[in-house]
Amino acid sequence: MSGKLRRRYLGGLMTLTGGLAGACGVVGAPPGPGQPSTGQATTGPAAAAKTPVTLKVLLVQATTHPRQLKNIASAFNAKTPHITIDWQHPGEGDLNAKMLALAASNQLFDIMRFGVVSTASLAAIGALRGLNQYIARDKYDLSDFWPWAMEGNKWKGDRYNMAVGTNTNVLLYNQDLFNRAGMVPPNKDWGWNELLEAAKKLTRRPSDPAQAQFGFVVLDTTRYAIGPWIWMNGSLDVSDDMTKSLIDSPKSREALQWLADLIHKHRVWPAPQELPELGVSNMRQLLDSGRVAMAYAGYWLREEYMSTPPAFPYEITEPPKGPATRAGFYHQGPFHIGKDTRIPDDAWTFLSWLASVDGTKEFVRNIPGGLPGRRSVARQKEFLDLLGPVPLAVVEYSREWPLHPELANLQREFNQGLTPVWRGESSVAAATENIARAQNALLQKPT
Repeated sequence: MSGKLRRRYLGGLMTLTGGLAGACGVVGAPPGPGQPSTGQATTGPAAAAKTPVTLKVLLVQATTHPRQLKNIASAFNAKTPHITIDWQHPGEGDLNAKMLALAASNQLFDIMRFGVVSTASLAAIGALRGLNQYIARDKYDLSDFWPWAMEGNKWKGDRYNMAVGTNTNVLLYNQDLFNRAGMVPPNKDWGWNELLEAAKKLTRRPSDPAQAQFGFVVLDTTRYAIGPWIWMNGSLDVSDDMTKSLIDSPKSREALQWLADLIHKHRVWPAPQELPELGVSNMRQLLDSGRVAMAYAGYWLREEYMSTPPAFPYEITEPPKGPATRAGFYHQGPFHIGKDTRIPDDAWTFLSWLASVDGTKEFVRNIPGGLPGRRSVARQKEFLDLLGPVPLAVVEYSREWPLHPELANLQREFNQGLTPVWRGESSVAAATENIARAQNALLQKPT
């Protein structure tokens, strides 16, 4: 594959909300639903004549890719010419709130791509169309998708989305800093102890903070990056049946204390309030400066670095093995069908193609960033040469919370509740007690 195509494919960033795509329009007034179709669904032979229809397809990302989206639509239309794809962008603002407002007025799009926070809240109020009926009718094979895409994306027994792309977290390391220290870089067999010992050896805190160097950081202290460390230690932050917070359990607290000690005891990871004196405003800037030896970060960061290389060589490996298991976060931005679409069969025709092998390849070739949502596509030479084996190994054991209408609020309590811990202003015990209390109140609400 040419360098140009490699840069185009790897040049983007999948956002933590899971949105990734471009748009040819921006939502002003809510879109009108499509016109009714006389066509049958998807996978069977095409009828002799079908009524032309237009699907409004929402994709969540600020950057538009009109040419690439036209390529995707053209590939689809080669076999299904009667369906016009009208790509839409939602504009700025709180996407979940915007989707809930459109659902309340029965004006959701035919197809939408957004994160599972919105999947849960919209499915709970009946605003999304369940897909089990189409999957069963067409005998649509789901075995090729990554495990959590199948296990975690159900609400009350029905499936409400289909994965086309995904992402996960990896351990990124600065090869130069390891070489200078004469140290062997991290590998997939490292555990927490090996990571800590290497981080201590690679940390430098001279009198001039601008010359400081740090052994390890977690780039983003939201649940997306902190949750997997709890899972590695053999616990969950919320029970799998989504009825009880477990963040105050002994194993959860142990994992969080281990992370907090990296900041306040071992001092291999700077506290948030230290960043200004280090000459940066966030951890990403510190990493970009070449003063971080290892970082737990989203795989998409490596992809971004391949498009705009930093001033230091970097590599990636799997995150360290935890005391109990391996764990990773399953980032996703699946596609959904709105409940009130007037052309559900045509919507499923497009969605089932987009999530197919052919559709997935077309999507990831044109829309930069992330991993293919299907194993078989990710392991084809074209994509394996670009991705390498590391993210494919990690995504196999990555997970998320199961769907729940309070996902947004549960995450907020997690993120905000732990902020004082990272700043050294609260103990892990006190913070997790408060988080568990708030999360349990949310989980006790009727669904």
